[in-house]
This record gives sequence, structure tokens and C-alpha cells, in this order.
Amino acid sequence: MAFSYTQEIGDGVTTSYTFSFAGQDEGYIRESDIVALVDGVETPFTLTSSNTLEFSSAPANGAIIRIRRVMPKNLPYSDFSRGNNFGPDVLNNSFLQSLYIIHEALDGWFPEGFQFLTTVGFADDVNFNGFDINDAGTLTAEDIVIGPLSLSAEGILTEAYNWAQYPVDQLVPEGNGIDEYSSYHHSVKAEGSADAAAISEGNAAASESAAATSASNAATSEANALASEQAAAASESNAATSEANALASEQAAATSESNAATSASNAANSASAAATSETNAANSASAAATSETNAATSASNALASENKAEEWADKAEDVEVEPGRYSAKHWSEKAEAWATVASQRYLFPEDYATLQLAVTDAVARDMPLLLDGDTYNITSTISATISDNNGLRIIGNGSTISGNFAGPLIEVNGSGEIASRLEIRGLLLSNPSGQGIGLSGDASAVTGTRGWGIIEDIDCAHGQILDYLIHAVNWRHVNFRDITGKAGSGNSGGVFIQGDGNFAGDMNFHGCEFASDGTGRPFYVNSDNNGEARGIHLVDSYIYGPRSLIDAYNGALSADIFFTGVQWDAFTGGIGLTVDTGTTGNVDNVVVSNFYFQQSDSMCILLTSGGGNVSNCNINNGVVGGVNTTDFLFNCYRALDVGFSDITMQSCSVGTALFGFNQDNRSAGLSCIGNRALGCTGSAIKVYNADVATIVGNTFAGLGWDLTGVVRSNEGFNVIN
Repeated sequence: MAFSYTQEIGDGVTTSYTFSFAGQDEGYIRESDIVALVDGVETPFTLTSSNTLEFSSAPANGAIIRIRRVMPKNLPYSDFSRGNNFGPDVLNNSFLQSLYIIHEALDGWFPEGFQFLTTVGFADDVNFNGFDINDAGTLTAEDIVIGPLSLSAEGILTEAYNWAQYPVDQLVPEGNGIDEYSSYHHSVKAEGSADAAAISEGNAAASESAAATSASNAATSEANALASEQAAAASESNAATSEANALASEQAAATSESNAATSASNAANSASAAATSETNAANSASAAATSETNAATSASNALASENKAEEWADKAEDVEVEPGRYSAKHWSEKAEAWATVASQRYLFPEDYATLQLAVTDAVARDMPLLLDGDTYNITSTISATISDNNGLRIIGNGSTISGNFAGPLIEVNGSGEIASRLEIRGLLLSNPSGQGIGLSGDASAVTGTRGWGIIEDIDCAHGQILDYLIHAVNWRHVNFRDITGKAGSGNSGGVFIQGDGNFAGDMNFHGCEFASDGTGRPFYVNSDNNGEARGIHLVDSYIYGPRSLIDAYNGALSADIFFTGVQWDAFTGGIGLTVDTGTTGNVDNVVVSNFYFQQSDSMCILLTSGGGNVSNCNINNGVVGGVNTTDFLFNCYRALDVGFSDITMQSCSVGTALFGFNQDNRSAGLSCIGNRALGCTGSAIKVYNADVATIVGNTFAGLGWDLTGVVRSNEGFNVIN
């Protein structure tokens, strides 16, 4: 919601725009306080009504129009020197000037040149709405610390670069020092294997070509041998013809015989040549077969090399190519994971061991633990010990932590003054057999454990916490906001603050709800063994169920405990709030104001002493409605300096009286002033063994009084009604 400006978008046609500001009447004091900006440039206008202005020309289509209320900041609206006007308008406008300046700051309109002069911390994400961060000064990568592992941007980039690009055959510095190389190393190795495969494949092709040539040559030789054999057969036929002719003519025969011998010799030579050619053809065929086999082997080797090269390049992450050795893809994905670790939350199995490990690691690094909104089922207490340099920050993001065992789900331990931060937010807790969050300080420290921090937005379902949602022992300086403990099935969802031999307190509770459905207590403050529980403030909160208690034992002190704007509801079967001591304990300065008690059959507040002192208690400005009890609404026994004032009791019935005072013959210092009873039945006040008291200005609508217990000199007992 904008307090001090109205924003519109121009359409190139409209010249008149209405506006409104948060505030009184028209929302501004003077017309001169109104400024119109079109795309950031101040633009003149005419005011046509109290909340309408008109430009002389229409702002361009898409132009951003902001109509602002800008208050003077160098002078007050008016001063109140003698003689100046001191009317209601002047006074009112003086206050409105301050309010409207605050509105400007809330809307983000800071003066020109505004800058933060101290460190600014953020408790939530910062959204820049797409705008840039300008003029950041000299910012180096090592200045930027990112993510739950506390790595600087420079460290992340260096490590990611090493895993991706470290030189060939050199081990990555962040690796195991044995056999872990960069993605670049493995890529080069894979490329070499691919080249070797290509060479082998080329050799195989050449061998196959040579084999084909040899086979062709063998076929040619075989054809030549057949031709020679046919020629030999023809020569042999000619020889037979010559021999027949020789019988007819001796000379011709002799000549023919000589020729025949020559032809026979030639035939023998041709037959021998044919045999040689046939042998050569067989040898060529064998050589061709060998070459073909070699070609097949080379092709197979080439395929194997190609497959191995592909594995070195592309084998899946965390899958070995060879024992203990991984692919380039594996190391590339590892490098990418390191490069993106800065933006990752802790994501881990939802069990005790991993959650405890994550908490321990987050404390050691003094970094927040960001849960992911899931349910974490644990079997034992998640514990953390914080110190000056190691805080605990759990950001639950709506996560559920569930268990079923005695003790707390989360226990934080610490000692002395702790400078680091305690922060637990955004959790739903379930532990039907134990507690929610425990804070355990050092009992031997002088002033308890100062664990500064906040616990916020913690919830438990009905019946899912056995007794206390929050239990803080000897711990101080923690603020609690929006803590909701729902009771059911006989279980409780309360808070227990305990100073046992040491100090507990300095705590504020805002907007909390605590409940009890069994014998437990929704709100319990205890001091024991000379310890102290003090400085506890419960504001705008709700207590459901009976038996809230403040007590002190064995020389201890519970003090400075304030309930402001607290409602007690359905405290049936038990007293709403009891303040009590043991024989030697003391309770001092308990204030209950702006309260409301309703829907009960029991006493609202009992102040009682078992031997120690209950003193300086003030119950004021409250309402009691619809409480019907056989006892008192408010009762004091041996309590000193107690006041009841401005309490309205409506439609209540009591068996004894609205107020009971039994001081057991002690000087009490009691007061009962300005109280009212409307539609109530029973007695107004009953006094036992008391003297010093003031009862003034009460309106009890005819209810009876019983002052027969007033004793001693009665000099301090005043009744003016």
C-alpha cells in the first residue's frame, strides 16, 4: 500500500487524473505539497478539484505518472512562539507534517543524496524488482561470500575453472591428489583416442582396397593360365597332324618330326607356365583372404577405439570408465555443481542423522540452515552448542520436525555472553512424548547465558507437545514472536522459563498463544536454588486453560513480570494465574494490565505466600466476563502492597466474594480502587485479618461487603466508597 503517492500509466490521450494519499481529509495540507512526475520529470498541472489534476497535454502512451505528496523537511509547519496562532488546525497540521514525512520514508521516497551511514542488516529476502545495484565501489570476487558453505565467489569460480580447464596430465588442486583431473584433461585424452580410431579406420580401408586389388590380380592370372592350357592343347593336336604327314613323305616327315619336337618342347614350357600361373593365382587368393581378415580386424579395432573414446567423453556422472577413472562429462558436471553451489539450499534426506549433521555444520560455519519445507522425522534430540563465533540459525520455511521421545526436538546449549546470533523461524513441531525447543544455559555462569536472538513463527498442532513448547533454563535475551502452542488429548503447548541457581529472563513474548489441556501449565515462570527469573514481558497474547504460575523457592527471586493485553480463556478446573512462594522464595513486581478473563468456573488470580514474600503486585484496567465460581475472582493471602484498580466484572457469580483479602495479621498495604461490578451476584469484598488497606471509588451495584476481619488498630484501613 502506498501512503504518499498515486501511480498511473499514460495512454497518450488522457490528461486528467485522480489521486489519493493516506491521511486526514484530502490527504495533504497545501496544494503546493502536490508534485506530479511523468517518467521521473516534474511536470506542471492544474488542480481541478481537491483530488483531481489536469496536464496541459496528455502524457505519452506507457509513460509512468506518479502524483506525490512532498512535505517540506527543513522547517516545521508552524512554531508556537508567543503570539502565534495556536488553533486546532495549526496544531493538527504540525503533527500531520511529521506523519506525512514518515509516509514518504515508508514509501521509499528518500531525499536526494540519501545514504546509510551504518551497516544495514536484512531479516528477509531483498527484492530489487529488476533494478540494478549501481556505484558499489571496488568490489572483488573475494568480497562476495555466497551460500551455506561460506565460499567466496572468487573461490567458487577458481575451483570451477580448475575442474573444467586445469592442464593435461596435472592433478586438480582441489581433488584427492591421486587420480582426479580436469574436464579439459579428459577431453584431450578422448580427442586423442578418437584420432587414433580414425587412423585405424583409414588403415583398415587401405588394407581392404589392397585386398581387392590382389583378388583382381589373381583372377587375371587364372584367366591367363586357362589361355595357356588351351594353347598347349592346340599345339598337341598340330603335332599329331605333323606325324601323320610324315608317313606320306620321309623328308616332310623328318622336317615335320623336327617341327613336332620343337612344338612339344614349346607345349611343355606352356604347361609349366600355366602351372606356375595357377600357383601364383592361389598365392594371390590366399594373400587377398589375409588382407580381408586384417581389414576386418582393423575395422573392429577402430570401432572399439571409437566406443572407448565416446565413453571417455560422455560416460554418465559417477560411472567409471576404467576403475577409479571417469569421463569428461563426469568432471564437467562436477564443475557445474561447484559453480552453482552458491544458490543451493541444504537438501538432504529427512532423518535424524543428516539433520543433526547439517545443524552441526551450519553452527561450525556460522551460517543459516535453510530447510526446504518438508517433514523431518527424527528419533532423538537435535542439539547445538553456540558460542561467540558460532551461532545457530534455522530457517524452517514451513518445515515440520516430528518425533516421539522424551526431551526436546531441538536443544540449544550455551555459556556466558554469546555474541553470535540465535535464530529459529518457521517450524511446525510435533513431539507427543516430549518438548519442542529447549534453551539450556550454564548454571555456573555469573549471570546466566546471554544468547541474544529471536524465536519466531513456531507452531504445534493440537495434542502434539506433551508439556512445554518452549523450555528455557538459565537463558536470557531472547524475543519470541508468533509462538502458537495448541493443547489437546491431555497434552499442553506452554512455555516454561526457569532460573535454577542462576538467571533466566530478559525476554519478550509478542502475539503468542499458549495452552494446556492436561496437568501441565500454559505459562510458567520459576526460580529456585537462589536463582532469578525476571524481566519477562508477555504482550498481546492469549492463554488458554488453567494453572499458569509464577513461583520462587529456596532463596530464589521471580520479579519484574508483566502481562499486557493478555487474554485468559477457558481456565476451567483450575486458577487462571497463581503467584506463589516457598518458605524462603520471593516474588516481586508482577503487573497484569489491560487483561481479559472469560468462560471459567474458577478463580482468575490468586496471590499467595508459603512463607516468602509476594509483594508489589498491580492488577489493573481489565475485564472479567462470564466467570462463575464458588470461590473468589481475585484473592490475596499474605501478599504485601497489592493493588486492584479499574477492573470491570460483568455477568459473574461468586460463592465467596469478588475480592478476598486475608493477610494473616500482616501489614498488607492493600488497595481496591475504581472497580465496577455489572450484573454480578455474590459479595463484593471479604476481608480476613487485615488492616492497612484503601478501598475507594468502587461501584458494586448493591453487592454485600464483609469487613468483619479488619483487625489491629485499623488506623490504616480506609473505606471511601
